[in-house]
Amino acid sequence: NSMPDYFMADYGRFSSAITFAQSWKLSKVTSPSGADVTFSYSTSGTKSSINPITVFAENGTEEILYNLKDTYSAKRINSITTNLANALFDWEENRVSNITISDIFSGDQRSFNFYYKSVKDYRDGSYSGTRNSFLEKIMQEEDCFAFPAYEFSYYGVSFSTNVTDLSWGERNMQDYWGYYNGTSATKIPDIYYYSGQSGAEKFRLKPITGQAATSHLNGADRDVNATAIKTGSLHLVKFPSGSRTKIEYEPNS
Repeated sequence: NSMPDYFMADYGRFSSAITFAQSWKLSKVTSPSGADVTFSYSTSGTKSSINPITVFAENGTEEILYNLKDTYSAKRINSITTNLANALFDWEENRVSNITISDIFSGDQRSFNFYYKSVKDYRDGSYSGTRNSFLEKIMQEEDCFAFPAYEFSYYGVSFSTNVTDLSWGERNMQDYWGYYNGTSATKIPDIYYYSGQSGAEKFRLKPITGQAATSHLNGADRDVNATAIKTGSLHLVKFPSGSRTKIEYEPNS
């Protein structure tokens, strides 16, 4: 079967692997007086992801044309050093677990511990596979004394039950732009065909008011869900002082 030109673009571009630099890391900042702030990094291993390029056949089944595979070597920060202090970063499971700041002259240290919660999709009652972590709190410790924590909460994420509304295992719950909407059972949208229209108006995602469609392909509701789209986003920050910051989101209109 011939492949549409739209899909051929990426296929032709990446059928032979290419290698390129994706990002650049800051190594040093020098002040006018000559003082330096230096940054050091380490490689956290090679990772890869696969993005299938798919189309839907006339019978509604999804077919994979080909896969795009990205392989990259990720770097993470190890330390920040100045002439007055240095900060060391500890990592566990590709997450910052601790930052220790040491005064170069006095040797005094401040330690900040990062605590995470692993949560799963609430729909998967007994599912123990895909889980993702959210930062729950950051606590400062100094001279064996623990200060009150910075605490974080997120839309659609429950730390009491360790579940979330997000569905990591289900790729179909997307609006037209690929964002989570919590409802779509398939990526096929509702499509309305009007034989009497011309050009792009023949095929529509929304019906023409007062005009019956020649035919209608039943699909999923892929409209934007203003509530679902913010699921997993930062909602509230509680500060050690007792104050708090609430963050509200809205989709583009």
